[in-house]
Amino acid sequence: MLPLPQSVGVHLAAVLPLVHCCQAGSASSSAPAYPQFIAALGGAIALGALILLRRWRGSFRRLEQQRNQLAVAIMLHTREVRREKQIVEQQKQQIEELLKQAQASNRAKDEFLANISHEIRTPLHGMIGMTELTLLTELTPEQREYLQIAEASANSLLALVNEILDFSKMEAGELALECLPFSVRECVEAAAASFAVAARTKGLEFGIQVASEVPAVIPGDSQRVGQILINLFSNALKFTERGSVHLDVEYNLTDDTVRFTVRDTGIGIPANRQDAIFERFRQADGSTTRKYGGTGLGLSISASLAKQMGGELTVESEAGRGSAFTLRLPVTPRPTSPDTLTTPELLPVVFQ
Repeated sequence: MLPLPQSVGVHLAAVLPLVHCCQAGSASSSAPAYPQFIAALGGAIALGALILLRRWRGSFRRLEQQRNQLAVAIMLHTREVRREKQIVEQQKQQIEELLKQAQASNRAKDEFLANISHEIRTPLHGMIGMTELTLLTELTPEQREYLQIAEASANSLLALVNEILDFSKMEAGELALECLPFSVRECVEAAAASFAVAARTKGLEFGIQVASEVPAVIPGDSQRVGQILINLFSNALKFTERGSVHLDVEYNLTDDTVRFTVRDTGIGIPANRQDAIFERFRQADGSTTRKYGGTGLGLSISASLAKQMGGELTVESEAGRGSAFTLRLPVTPRPTSPDTLTTPELLPVVFQ
């Protein structure tokens, strides 16, 4: 029940004496004050109703003002949200446009690298071939030395071009890999053959060792496996001044992988730089590039190739004591029973 306004209470207080008079007059059988009572009561009720109406109108006006203020706030907030949404949409369109331009630029770059690499390789092969033929003719010692230097330089340039071509193909996602059965021994011997003379020239011990449990034939891309091994051999010989370079090939029955590990006794790699050597255009030390040369692409490409073949390329190294790079490749061979495993067999290396 709503409380009565104070003014209404005052009027009712004025009416109460008339009520008492009416009650007294009723007892004496006379009612001279009854009309006055009715009039006063009606006036009090009318005045109370008027006051309540005014208060309600005031409340309604305040509610209307609050509603209008809320509506204005909602409109302003909605306008701000729409403006921010338009800004976000514009930024999104700009980002998409920049992304399209970047992708187009990358495609153009990849196409240019692929085309220019192919155009460079063609005359290089001709130069190398003619140099090799010339070396088979009668030459003075001085002429032979000059041609051998030219041949080595051309081969180095060809290797660099091949790295750039592989890099551009990887960037474009167009590097295709084969998965055909190949001989592990033949692949290893082919990769090691070209480094035997270089190792002997530097006075390094060089050898390859294939465990007998390694399957004779495994599926994969022999050309890319050989490419990785050649890169590992090349780095090992480059950074090793004395000691040895060895390749060990083993089969791990537990995880069904063939492991190719190239170990050297070279300069080694500090622990805090071992992750960086697998990044593109990075080497363990800036001075390494100045002293030994190289682009920093070889290990990055080799690690990417290993990953694409479902394997991995890892390194264990200690500065000043050498490094061991391990290529792990998953296979599905039929290994020899563990009961019949024999000691590893040392493959012969022919020095020419």
